[in-house]
Order: sequence, then C-alpha cells, then structure tokens
Amino acid sequence: IKEWLEQVYLYLDDVTDEQLRIKLSLSYLEGDAHDYMDDYYVKVQATQPLGMWADFVSRLTTSYDTKDKPREAWLEVECLTKTPWMDMSKFAEKFKKWANKSALSDVDLIEKICHITPDKILQVHAGMDEKQWPTTWEAYLDWDLDIE
Repeated sequence: IKEWLEQVYLYLDDVTDEQLRIKLSLSYLEGDAHDYMDDYYVKVQATQPLGMWADFVSRLTTSYDTKDKPREAWLEVECLTKTPWMDMSKFAEKFKKWANKSALSDVDLIEKICHITPDKILQVHAGMDEKQWPTTWEAYLDWDLDIE
C-alpha cells in the first residue's frame, strides 16, 4: 500500500480539494483495498461528504496493513450476519466479499447464511430433503438467491 500511496501523492500533487482527492484515490483501489474502503463508495453514491484526506489515508493504511486479515474478514462476516436481511441479493453482494477471506468453513458460513435468511426461503428449505441441500457456502447462497 505504501508504493500505491506514493504514486497517488504524485498524481494528486496539484489537487487541493480533499473530496476530489478521495474520489480519485477510490477510483484506483482494487481487490482487498477496495473492499476495506467499501463504505466510502456508498457515501460517494449517496453524495455524502467523504471527510478529510488525512483520515482517508489513515483508514486505508490501518485497514489494509492489518496483519490479521482473516480475523478482520471474520469480523465483517459476523457483522453482516447479526440480523436478518430481507434482500438476499444485497446481503450476498456484501457477504461474498468477506466469506472466503474469513477462513471459516463451509459449514460455519452456511450456518451464518441461515441465521439471516428470510422465513419465506427457510420454508422452502424445510420442504426439501436435507441431503439435497448444497454443501458449499457459495452453492448454498446461490440456492437461496434462486429461491428468492
């Protein structure tokens, strides 16, 4: 991340507007770094203020340089699966970003998906033989999305 930030500082040397600096930086983020800054993309889409450039850089370096990335991903999964979601596609979009990085097993991830699944989908599950249920979290989530 340090190399990337050095390049960004060079590119943005003449940009004084902090909001524009953040937006331009966001446009170059990829992979895990993009995922860690997900809430900024939501703010951009909602045309909300993005805060100060120094705070953005601090958050990016702190988040991205975290040594325990599986733990951070696990915490994101925990947060996403605390309460039921009515829109499984929105849940799936966020969940997929973190599930593989969390180092949780398929069984554990499926259990977490079940915890937030709307009752109407769970009723369809109940009407099927458990032996026919998908055994990987990706297939299970896709199955729920198909039912929805």
